[in-house]
Amino acid sequence: MSDAGSGAGIDTAKRTWLKAMLGVDLPEAGGSGGGATAVLAAKTAWQSAIEAVDTQITGLQSALKQNESEALKSIAEFGLGGVTRGSKVKLAAALMELGDGSPAAVKKAGPKVLAAIAGFRTIITADPRVAVVDDNPFNVAVSIKGTLGPALDGLEKALNAAA
Repeated sequence: MSDAGSGAGIDTAKRTWLKAMLGVDLPEAGGSGGGATAVLAAKTAWQSAIEAVDTQITGLQSALKQNESEALKSIAEFGLGGVTRGSKVKLAAALMELGDGSPAAVKKAGPKVLAAIAGFRTIITADPRVAVVDDNPFNVAVSIKGTLGPALDGLEKALNAAA
């Protein structure tokens, strides 16, 4: 069975017909179109992971705000961006530059995205605040490292493969 999703085994005439009739633009066999698809899939997985953690952090923020301590209330104001020391914003900005994950976009923005991934990974694996949030005493399930680590791995793998 051929891999129709990648365009393998489809000659130019068929590829042209598919584009004209169905609006389907299959990548050339051995081309980098699959890389763009993998990059977009990794970006989507990252977005899902970050949204899941943001929801978890929102739950923790609610618990902290209910506490009488002004220090805990102020911690609650900063969310995941505060816990990750701005790495979330840096990575989000780099991913925006990556756009559609096309070969040209990967070539241009890929190094910046990979640097942002490395910075984010360092924070979630080494910063004690992340561990404290993940193991908080407020009975709020938060998994920054466990949720975002695999998503970062997926982004990095897709970018390296597309480069």
